[in-house]
Amino acid sequence: MMPIPSPSHMGTFPPSENPNDLGIPHIDTHQDLFPDYYAGPASTPCEPKHKLPGNDTYNGGNHSAPVINESNSLPRVPPGSSGEGLPYAPIHWPNVGDIWSWRVGRKVNSYGFYSDRFIKVPESLRKPNVPKIFSSKPALERFLRSNFPDTDVNAFFASFIWKIPAAVSLPYPSCEEIQFLTLFFFYLLWLGEI
Repeated sequence: MMPIPSPSHMGTFPPSENPNDLGIPHIDTHQDLFPDYYAGPASTPCEPKHKLPGNDTYNGGNHSAPVINESNSLPRVPPGSSGEGLPYAPIHWPNVGDIWSWRVGRKVNSYGFYSDRFIKVPESLRKPNVPKIFSSKPALERFLRSNFPDTDVNAFFASFIWKIPAAVSLPYPSCEEIQFLTLFFFYLLWLGEI
């Protein structure tokens, strides 16, 4: 069997302008092995601390409801707390003087917001055989669409913050802790300690 001839440049590397370059290709093993962790094509491992996931809905020009922005510092709420009005419930909707109330349970999701979140309609909207407390956006949206068909639901939800931040600390490590522990693990692996 005859060998297949190779091009003359195979097996060599192009000349480099760097005098310290010994012609050895640099391979970032960590980035090749863990593309997700190093912001590769799949995903990024952590949300920036200054960005809170939540209401990013445009307020469609609702004249009676101010737009609340989650990037402002929000007061953190202890478990089982309740309150009225802004920032966690609307005010002056649909009538001036209507103040909605809110309550949280004890469950906190991995982002640090309450999973158990309830909103209560104001006295002026309470009717027999109609729900007065809602625990989800879809249920509240159905109530709004059935009782106020001309309402801009996006503007309604933009007028307050749906996701309430918890005052409890989560048992999850921060991004910096995860990165440190990962690098420490690889260091121990490199030393042969693991």
